[in-house]
Parts: sequence; structure tokens; C-alpha cells
Amino acid sequence: MHALFRLRSPSCRLIRRLSATAPSGANRGPARSRGAGPAGFGAVTATSSSSPSPPASPSAAAGHLASRAVLCANGLRVTSCSSSAAGVRPCCSSVRRGAGSSSGCSGRLRNRTIAGRATATEVQVPPEVSVPSPPPHPPPSPAPAAAAAAMEAGRESSSEALPKAYVRAPPGGDTLVVTVSLGAKTCNLNRPTDEPLDKALTRLAKNLMAKPSKKEKRKKPPTSGSEAAAAGGAAGGVGGADTSTDEPGAPTAVLYEDEEGTRPLDRSLPNGEAWLRGAVLQVAGERFLVEVNPPTVDKLSIDRLAMVGYPTAAAVTLSYADAGACRWRWSAQRPGGGGEWVDLGCRTQYYTPTAADEGSTLRVECIPAALRRGRRGRRVQVAGGGGGGGGGDGSEVEMVAADPAAAAAAMEAGGGGGEGGDVGELWFGEAVAGMTGPVQHGPSTCSATIRCVHTPTAVQPPGFRILSYNILADQYAGSDYAQNVLFNYCPKECLDPGYRRPLVLRELLGYQADVVCLQEVDERAFTDFLSLHLGLQGYGGHYTNKQGRVREGSATFWRSDRFTALAHHDMRLREAFARPLPPLHSQFSPLLAASRELETALQQVTTIAQATLLAPAHSREDEEGAGDGGGGGGGGCLCVVNTHLFFHPYAPHIRTMHTAAILEEVAAFLERCAADPDPVMAAALRGGRPTVLFVGDLNSDLNDGIPGVIELLRRGKLPADYWDWVQGAAFKWGMGEEDAEAMAQGTAQIAAAAANAANPNHEAKAAKEASSPDGKPDAAAAAAAAAAAASASASVSSLFAADGHAFDSAAAAPHHPIAVTGIDITAPFVLRSADDLATPYTNYTSGYKALLDYVWYEESALRVVRSVPIPSETELGSFIPSPAFPSDHLAVVYDMEWRSRDEAGEKERQEEKGR
Repeated sequence: MHALFRLRSPSCRLIRRLSATAPSGANRGPARSRGAGPAGFGAVTATSSSSPSPPASPSAAAGHLASRAVLCANGLRVTSCSSSAAGVRPCCSSVRRGAGSSSGCSGRLRNRTIAGRATATEVQVPPEVSVPSPPPHPPPSPAPAAAAAAMEAGRESSSEALPKAYVRAPPGGDTLVVTVSLGAKTCNLNRPTDEPLDKALTRLAKNLMAKPSKKEKRKKPPTSGSEAAAAGGAAGGVGGADTSTDEPGAPTAVLYEDEEGTRPLDRSLPNGEAWLRGAVLQVAGERFLVEVNPPTVDKLSIDRLAMVGYPTAAAVTLSYADAGACRWRWSAQRPGGGGEWVDLGCRTQYYTPTAADEGSTLRVECIPAALRRGRRGRRVQVAGGGGGGGGGDGSEVEMVAADPAAAAAAMEAGGGGGEGGDVGELWFGEAVAGMTGPVQHGPSTCSATIRCVHTPTAVQPPGFRILSYNILADQYAGSDYAQNVLFNYCPKECLDPGYRRPLVLRELLGYQADVVCLQEVDERAFTDFLSLHLGLQGYGGHYTNKQGRVREGSATFWRSDRFTALAHHDMRLREAFARPLPPLHSQFSPLLAASRELETALQQVTTIAQATLLAPAHSREDEEGAGDGGGGGGGGCLCVVNTHLFFHPYAPHIRTMHTAAILEEVAAFLERCAADPDPVMAAALRGGRPTVLFVGDLNSDLNDGIPGVIELLRRGKLPADYWDWVQGAAFKWGMGEEDAEAMAQGTAQIAAAAANAANPNHEAKAAKEASSPDGKPDAAAAAAAAAAAASASASVSSLFAADGHAFDSAAAAPHHPIAVTGIDITAPFVLRSADDLATPYTNYTSGYKALLDYVWYEESALRVVRSVPIPSETELGSFIPSPAFPSDHLAVVYDMEWRSRDEAGEKERQEEKGR
């Protein structure tokens, strides 16, 4: 167990005290002034150990004397090391006896503290300690190479002991930032890279040596290791340092090229060159080790709400660090445990609380690391002591001290124990931590416990599992309308994203799907939560935001050990229908030419779609035996299309047009991929076409019949007289639910007008039906029929004004409805629904339940093996969302396998014949 002690300036008085206690005849080291030689390295720290260190050789001692601050009194060497108050920061330095010493140090060291800050340490050496003097002429070193290595090690240890000056210089940037802490002051100097070094050093010295303001004087000094680190003092306690210089007129800030501080850099050099070459910075007699672009945690955050059985993880933003090399540690502060932090033994970025953690506060600690080359590549900054306070909400970030033993183990794991030279070694930065609130119990029954029992294992390749899930955007669930009207049956706290997200995550992980298609994904939910958690579980992901101001969209994830993403294509439907129409979508020209209202609506809808081209992550043996990119037997490439179609119940024609346009875009995308000269793409496709899956929330229920979207997908075509063309003809942008009654009336009138136009004898037939039973015209019935026809004609005319707006007065209406209400359209693919349209519902809310979520696939290449059952109404227990189900939708999950080549070929022939 090491203890650290701070020896404060002036050092001469301390040396005199040490000298005074030495027995006569002892060899006393020379007292060094503050401004001369290695003794100017600043505050000196001594460490004591219960077991004495092995004696150092005279040559090694000489190396130490030349490279670090050394106090020689009675043969006692006190090596320099940085520390922080309260959270004491031990390092590799130690107290060693001089050569020839045979007894351990029996001196007592006492550390005094004033207002939480370490001050002068008294070192008392009992006069009875006898240390033999070294011989007048030390024997030559038997191994010069070993001596040189020892001297090099001495220099390394000495440089590690200095406080740090951090230089952040982004490659190719125009500016750099130098951060230095001197006493209570921290200076963040932002300077141009082409500015002379002299200006930067002058400004730095001026800022650090300026007298503190009244506000700074009143500021409470840091009392904990975390506060000292945050204030810039973690790199070394330099408070109260002597800022005078021995030589009048000497520069107050100097940047040295060597760690010994003997070769000052030319002050006319530009900052961009000088700071990258600098090794040691001296400001007002205090020296700092210059570290360029150290591994840094810029931000660490963790959700405040943690629940038993639900994974939680820390989101971290790094600079100059490798995410895979960072070291993690989880601990818990138990209720009634006296504030002690208990190590949970978890060394990953995520953790799932157990029943033993209920009521505890969790803390996660990250030590950033990077693999660097060179002699100075290995930088381990660790601190001992407690776990740092904290508080506030769980999202607060706290600078803490890391466990030295853990850091040493991390260095071993990272290969940081090399012999020096240019071997790559791990460089560790300052640790950062975040805390949750008290761990809650969490729901014992949820969507995961009900549904994921059907997916206890993953699907073996080449088969795969795919799911589609509208997870309900946080911005919608949190709106007043959702909480007070739409989902007023759900407790408001269960609509909070902090509660719903863990339920969604547990469910997604429980399905063990290979391809995950999500809709209504908040942008921040993707960046801060889903990509973090799913990425830690081996998934890659791609997000596409909707058009317009809304910050939600669709996200597709794939298991990286099963698939490799070769390409992505984001489709924005506003652009697809912008006039003039691109040739790819020319089949829609008659519709847009006939209705300006439709053209306007298509430029307002925010719908997007994303296509992700996935190739199997085969081993070489698998690749040699695999078929072409279209699959068959051994598997192949997939083109996964993920979308969320327009929601409005009176705009089925827009959903149909969007579906056709998306499929046209997908066909063009696959043609571009096939023509791509990239050898990786060519090797994956092998001349075949990837198999298409069309997945998402299509907002097309079967409650009133088969909508046009479903008919188009399963037939590959849709006729001009299909029923939902007529239903959508009266739609105008901005129409709300309050227009439902008028819309229903208008739809019926359009249908009647269309039927009359298609059947010229309709009026004669109606007149015949109005005749009396004896065949003679019934005057009253005929008059009533004529009045009804006239009313219908006037109503139909009133639906369409010259400017295309619906429901204007008859006086302003044209005499005839628009010339085109529908067109014959085709799609480049014929698909099959994975559930054969048998799913009773995927949306189950108050007053509405319907099938809205689908997975469509090419039957010629794939077949459905099994599906995860939809929960019964009894299992749901209530409308959703609810405390157990985090969304108003249910995920649809299917296991699929590839057909054999012979079977696939036969299916293709049947489809061609059917067309």
C-alpha cells in the first residue's frame, strides 16, 4: 500500500532540514536552486512502501540525477510524481535507498493539509539511521547497455512525474489549443498554427501569472481528486508554487525540445511545428510534460433510470482515442453501505443490473486509450482513492481517479509493456465516470418476456431472422395530444423515453434477429441509444431521417457477423415526384397533370425509404461453395427496403404511388450496383441480382378491403379503376380528422360519378327501376330520381374547384370532376407477404386495431420457416402502449431460408407465366 506525500517549495529549506538530521560523514547531495538544473522540475513527491526497493546501481543513480529532481540526503532519493489532493494519484515513483544501503527507511513522513489542499510535507529522518557513504570512485558499470537502459528508464519515470500540458492539434487544423494548470488557474490557449511560438508563450505566461480576480479569490479551492482534475490540477499540484525566476529578464515561459529541458525551441517557429516538437514546457519555473493529442473522453453520459434485468450502457464521445482500447469498470454504491463503492466485476461498456443492485447507484468509469508509436507512446494516468462523489441527475459527468492496479492490468492486456523504441503501445488518458440514479425494480412482465420465449436461439446460416418494428417515436409519445388523448389509458411515466427505451432494447436483443428494420426512430434515439447498445452487441446500422423539420425516421440494423453492408440508397419521395418528373417515374405524369392538389400534397409528405444491400459474411470455404448473389441453396445477397408510408386514412393513392416509386428506385439502385466496377461488389454479387425484401409500417390495413399498396405488391400491377384511386381523389393537403364525414360523403359521390361515366345506361336503368309495378312511369318516383341525380351531379361538381381545393361552394366549382382519378401502374417486383395477410393486428390502440406492419419477400428465392406469434388480446392485457409494451405497434418477426436452385428456378418460371 503506497502513500504519497508532497514536498513543497522552496526546496532548499527542506534539503537543509534533511541535511541537518544526517549523521556526520554522510554524503549529502548538493542543494539546487529553483531555477537551475533538474531541481527546477517543480513540486517533489515521495512515496513510501512497506518493502524497500532494490538498490540502484551507481550508474543508474547517475542517470537518475541527470534526468529527474533528486534530493540527496543520507542516501535517500525522492523521485518526482504528480498527485491530486484528496484523491491521491500514485505513480511508478518510489523512495529508494542509496547504493550500498542495507536497511529500510525508518523515517516518518507527515502530510499536512490546509482547506483540502496538500501543503509542505515534513520528512523526518531519525538520527540513528546510518547509511554508508559511497566509494570515492564508483566501479565502472559491467553493462553499459544496461546502464543506458536504466538512464532511459529514469528519464521516462521522471517525465511521467511531471504535471501535464495538453496540446490538442487536430490534423490539418488551423488552430491548436494548449491547456495548462498552474495553481488555481487553468489556461486554455487557442492559437493559430501559423503564429510564432513567442506570441503563444508570452500570452500563456501572462494568463497564468496574472493576479487572481476577487471572484477567483473567493472561489473555494478543489477538495477532491475529481474537482482537482476538472480544474486542471489533476496533472500535478502546483498550487502555491514559486513563480519567481532566478535570472532577471529571463523569459517566463520556455518550450524545450528535450525532456531534460536543455534545448529550448526557437521562439520564431510557428505554433503548428513547435508544439508538436515540444517535450517540456516551463512556465515561471514550473515544468510540465507536453502531451500532444492525448486520449480524451469529451463526453460521457448514461441514462439516469436503470432497471433490474434491463441493459444499460454509457455513451461516450472520444478524441484521439480508440474505442476498442478503452477500459471500463462498473461499481455500485449500496443503500446503507456508508458511501463505499463496490466493484461489480464488469469490464464492458454495458451492464445489466441484477436483483442485488436494486436501490443502488451505479457508476461506470472509462479510461480512454489509444495505440501510439514511439518512446513516449505509453502514458498511463491513474489515480487511487475513492469513487468520487457526484450526484445531481445521473447524466452528470465526473472526473475521477482510476484504480492503479486496474490500469496496470489494462496496460498488460493492451501490450503496453514493450521495451521502448518505436513499438506501438497503449497510451491511457484521464478517467471519466457517470452515474445512474437508484436502480429500480422494473416490470417483471413485458413484451420481451412474453414474445422472446419463441426465439431462444439465433437462426443458423444461411437462414436468417428478420423483423420490422415501429417503436413509437419519443417526440410523439411525449406530446400532450398523445398523453392526454391518444394514449390516455397509459400511465404518463410509461410514455417517458427513459422507461420505454430499455423495454424496446430488451425486446430487440431477445429476438436475436439478423436484420432489424425500425420505424419512428428519433434521431437522438438512434445516435445516443440504439446504435450504442446494438453496436455493443455486434450490429451495424444505418439511419435515414424523414424530410421536413421532423427529427425521426427509419433505421436498419444487421448482425455484423452474418452480413456486410455493401451499399445504401436513401430515397426521398419529394424528390421522386418533383416536376418535371424524372424518366424513372414518368408513369405518374397523367395523375400529376390532372390534379394540382395531388402535386402539392406529394411535395409536403415527409416519407422516405432506405435500401441496404447486404452480403453474407462468408468464410472463404463458404464463399467457394456459395451460389450467385441472388441466393439459392447456399444463400446470397439481400436488398432490404425499409419504409414508413404516409399515415393519412384518406390518402391511399399517395401510399400506392410511393410504393411503386420506391420499387422503381430499388430496381435502378440494383442496376447501378451490378455495374459497379468495385471488385468487392462484383465478388459479392457474382453476376446475380440480390433478393428484395420490402419491410415496414405501410399504414395499409385490411379492415375495408385490400388497399392498393397490398394489391400492387402481390400482383406487381394496379389498374386505373381500383377502388382506392377514387377514395384518394378528393384528398387535399391539410385535411384533418374533423373532415372525415365530408370526406366519406365526397368519396361516395366520386364513386357514383365514376360509375355513371363507366356505364352510360345507368340513368336509363335507374329510371326503369323508378317505374310503377305495372310498367308505367311513376311520376313521383321519376321526379325524385331526377332530383337525386341533379343533387348528385351538383355535389360531384362541388368537390373540385378550379384551383384543385376540395369542398368549395358549387358556384365556384367546374362543371366536371378532374379528368383522371387513377392510372394503370406497374412495379418491377412481385412479392409475397410473410404472413399471407393472416396477422390479426399489429396496432392495438383504443378504438383501432389493424394490420399495418409487413415483411414482403421474393417467393422465388426465399420461404418463411416460422414466425413469432402475435400476442393475444389476453396477453396484451390492455391497449398499447402500456407498462409492459413500449409501443402502439407490435414487432413482426420471421425466420427465412433460401430455396434450392432448382426450386428457385421453377418458382421464377411460374411467376413469369403468371404475369
